[in-house]
Amino acid sequence: MKDTTEKSTSALTKLKAMAKAILSMDAEVEVKLSEYKTKDGEAISVNDDTQETATPDGEYTLEDGSTLVIKDGKMESLTPAKAEDEVPVETADEAPIEAPVASDDLAVENESLKAEIEALKAELEALKATATELSQTTADLKTKLSEIQAKPADKKTVLSVQDAPTKPTTVAERAAAMYK
Repeated sequence: MKDTTEKSTSALTKLKAMAKAILSMDAEVEVKLSEYKTKDGEAISVNDDTQETATPDGEYTLEDGSTLVIKDGKMESLTPAKAEDEVPVETADEAPIEAPVASDDLAVENESLKAEIEALKAELEALKATATELSQTTADLKTKLSEIQAKPADKKTVLSVQDAPTKPTTVAERAAAMYK
């Protein structure tokens, strides 16, 4: 309890000092504050620009399970509640700066991808047409096969003498055929 009273007194002192400093300025100053509530119901105000706060240094667990760390009168970090595979949120000082991507490079890549898509669409249409032709051919062949199978097989097919191969019947004919 004594520690909480000291924290409150220290926070109040800091708030008073900040208020006096603001009031002593002639120009109108707009200060944007972020408000955080701890699980204990304590409100913590943090200056969005400077990250300064009147709240005593320490680690505070917020209502949503996040952890707010204050060090040297400034918000050092705000870590969201731990969830599976979740990475802690970086503060503004730690955030990596990504290199800008040239819009010309993106435009070239975009045009290249569009051309590739169009080529793939044309190839797909050609394959669809081939598949349709093959389906039609298959259907025609099935129809013809059904017709052939439906015809009666009552006639014998006889090859004419001219179509049939001749075999030598005598010894002399066989000998002559061997030496042809």
